[in-house]
This record gives sequence, structure tokens and C-alpha cells, in this order.
Amino acid sequence: MKKTLILIAVFVVIGGVFAMKDKFFGVTYRDGVYEGEYQADDGENTKVILTLKDNRIVACVLEARDALGNVKDENHGRDGSAEDFRQAQRAVREMKKYPDMLIEAQDVDTMDSISGASVTYKAMRIAVHEALKKAR
Repeated sequence: MKKTLILIAVFVVIGGVFAMKDKFFGVTYRDGVYEGEYQADDGENTKVILTLKDNRIVACVLEARDALGNVKDENHGRDGSAEDFRQAQRAVREMKKYPDMLIEAQDVDTMDSISGASVTYKAMRIAVHEALKKAR
């Protein structure tokens, strides 16, 4: 019984180390350009294109599209009320900060979301993780 408990404990510790190996040993990424994408249930789409060099993110392009497939740009929200347009444009303005924030932080999980663009941040996180998974 005692040997069984010790054996189980050893397997639990080994499993925990294996699950956290990226945190303990770091992750190595191949140089190159990698895409990640997130498609929301409502049809909105967020795509990132990451350029990696020497295990660092050196460039990031973020593209967000609405449910109709339109790029969220200076026209996003124009077909709604004045208030809808104002809020949509705030989101567009704020989400444009995310690529530079990612390059500076080098870890999307340590970045803070920006008020007004938090939905895009959540989608971007998923897309960045997908791109980085391809780069391993």
C-alpha cells in the first residue's frame, strides 16, 4: 500500500513537471512567419501574423473582421447610431495598440486588455497561441 502511494505521488510529480515543462525549460520557436486565427460564434474573425526571429516576436499584424467579413477600420460601426460609431471607433483605435504591446511584452498572457477593446484582446490571445503552437 505504501509503495503504491509513493508510486502514485511520483507519477503525479512527473506529470506536473511535464505539463509545466515550457515554464521550467522555456520554449523554442522556429524563425519564420506564422498565422493564428480565432472565429467567434457570432461570426467575427480575428487573425494575427507573427514574425519570429531568434525566439522572439519581432513583428505582429492584427486583423479583426466583423460578422459580415468587413475589416474593422475607420468605417467600422458607421452604419449604426452616432454612439455606436463612436464606440466602434474607440475599439478600433485601442486594438491597434495590441501588436506593439505584444512585441514589448513577448507574452500575450502578461498583457493587459484595453478598455473598449477587451473582446478583441481575448480573440487575439487565442490567435497568438495558435500561431506560436505552429512555430514550435
